[in-house]
Amino acid sequence: MFRSFGHPHLAALALIAGLYHAMNHALFKCLLFLGAGSIVHATGTRNMERMGGLIRGMPVTALFFLIGAVAISGLPPVNGFVSEWLTYQALLAGFGTTPSLARVMFPVAGSLLALTAALASACFVKAFGITFLALPRSEEAGKAREVSLSMRFGMGVLAAGRIVLGLGAGWFLPAFDAVTEQAMGIRVSSTLVAANGFVLSAGTARSGTVSTAGIAAMMILISIVPALLLLVLGRRSRRSTGPTWDCGLPGLTADNEYTATAFSKPLRMIFSALYRPRREIQAEFDISPYYPTAIRFESEIEPTFEKRLYEPVKERILALAGRMRAVQAGSIHAYLAYIFVTLILLLLYGARG
Repeated sequence: MFRSFGHPHLAALALIAGLYHAMNHALFKCLLFLGAGSIVHATGTRNMERMGGLIRGMPVTALFFLIGAVAISGLPPVNGFVSEWLTYQALLAGFGTTPSLARVMFPVAGSLLALTAALASACFVKAFGITFLALPRSEEAGKAREVSLSMRFGMGVLAAGRIVLGLGAGWFLPAFDAVTEQAMGIRVSSTLVAANGFVLSAGTARSGTVSTAGIAAMMILISIVPALLLLVLGRRSRRSTGPTWDCGLPGLTADNEYTATAFSKPLRMIFSALYRPRREIQAEFDISPYYPTAIRFESEIEPTFEKRLYEPVKERILALAGRMRAVQAGSIHAYLAYIFVTLILLLLYGARG
């Protein structure tokens, strides 16, 4: 759209943002897949409901998985934030530089991108919290230990790449100049990078600037203050250890934790028209309904796309394939007739050509 409306700079900016985001996804998704593989290797299960508390036995894997989760959620200062920020800048600039009807696409696209980022953040807060935090929900999770050095090394390399591509994005953006010059006839990396690569800009008059290195430095400085306070106060005060407050219950267990299903309930309620959740609760009573002896709960999400899109298409394809089976009659005479008709058609087509 930018190219068709005569804005090559914005077209190049959008292209760089898309390519950088694709590269970032290729890298931090590999990190998350390696992290998931390490978890499965250590616990022997893919069921998140049987995990929990893995950060105690697998602190290195938890750290690398957290870096990947922050990156895919588009949070600063890692690489996912940079490419999403460049995409937002292109969308914001497009709203004021395109005709009245076409400009509607840019706020709609920006809203969808913001919704996607919010849902990704909610997804990986659940994934990290349910998997690594709280108490182990199974014996396998309680016995899980850190994976081998080779597995941690692979995740460490990718995690370091996430940080480098985030903090030093300005050093890597010039690599896309060859692509934008060939596609758009313009090189824009010099207008996107300032302060020796530590500050990014969209290169337009009304665009903002951001420095992921500056954000990281601020986060470090902010964390130093409470760390020093804890260190000083910890030396001056006496420490005592007691049980965690359990609201008067006899003790906290894994049964008191949030489950993955419960964590995602708000999202399932918001998108209930799409997911169409079904709940069924059955209670068994002995004497009074106020004193149930057993309660059974069942929850299910309707596979909307599979049921209403893929299955009808699949059934029609199979029905068409069943009708086409009549062509394969097993008769040599029929096959010779097919060849004869095909040759006649080819001769007629060639003669007309």
